[in-house]
Amino acid sequence: MTDASAPPDTTDADPHRWLEEVESPQSMDWVSSRSTAAEDRLRSHPVFEPLHAQLQEALEAPDRIPLVGQVGEHLYGFWTDVEHPRGVWRRTTWESYRTPDPDWEVLVDVDALCEDEGTSWWQGASVLRPTHDRALVHLSRGGADAGTTRELDLTTLEWVPQPEGFAKGEAKGRLAWRDRDHVYLTTAADPTGATRSGYPRTVRLWERGTPVEQAQVLHTVGEDDLGLFVEHDQELGRTLLRRAVAFYASETMVLTDDGPVTLPVPTSADVSVHQDHVALRLREDWPPGAGRAPGLRAACSSPRWRTSSAGRPTGRPSSSPTSARRSWT
Repeated sequence: MTDASAPPDTTDADPHRWLEEVESPQSMDWVSSRSTAAEDRLRSHPVFEPLHAQLQEALEAPDRIPLVGQVGEHLYGFWTDVEHPRGVWRRTTWESYRTPDPDWEVLVDVDALCEDEGTSWWQGASVLRPTHDRALVHLSRGGADAGTTRELDLTTLEWVPQPEGFAKGEAKGRLAWRDRDHVYLTTAADPTGATRSGYPRTVRLWERGTPVEQAQVLHTVGEDDLGLFVEHDQELGRTLLRRAVAFYASETMVLTDDGPVTLPVPTSADVSVHQDHVALRLREDWPPGAGRAPGLRAACSSPRWRTSSAGRPTGRPSSSPTSARRSWT
């Protein structure tokens, strides 16, 4: 177990600091009143109704191209239409997908699930590799950030019951496959508590068939961080931890046998890891070779940086920074 130090405390007077209690009744009332005012103003505009109808028609068009992702021999995709407004998670084969009318196997019908269990919205799913016979399905109530995760048997299309099956209660966070009998768990309902932003601050390794209380703590961040998130590459067997320090500041850590190793890159950079390569989108000037990138295959070797210009960093926060791109090999 490791523990990351919290960022420096800022005690500047802020009349809206109480809004940081994001789920308090006062904060929810404040947000609701402003959301209602904004919605009323939008609906009163003369172009609202025709624009809304056009967008709905486009989103529900039966002839739109179904987007899919390949896992094993199947193509998986999520689909919504007039009959399934909440959507279905389904799959087909390449051969069928190439036909004018593909034969889809529905794996999860969110509308039917809603009728059986109450309000549910789709958050996503992760298929177990390399067997492709189990999936972790993420659902939420009303589209909230807080959601549940349960395990689906893709051979029977039945939920795997506990204690054999993995399941996470309703809270912000996720389960992520490590292998068939282990998952990584992040949840705001962890005994270590949530961050002040309401997101998970601890990642655990949970073994199948054991109580969740016995799941091993792998890393914890401070309460003043935004949150801690985990990614696992099932093919390479590599685990990344993402420590969100602020909205535009984060650290990427590679989980090793000796604990997490932080990649020595600017916290303002967007970091993408592809096999043994690290690609950066920079928001500030940073000279090539300014750091090392341990934790990947060549953990102790010096990185070689390749730079491709995509515009000079401006130093201003942006969700789509125009910046230099540098990759480590």
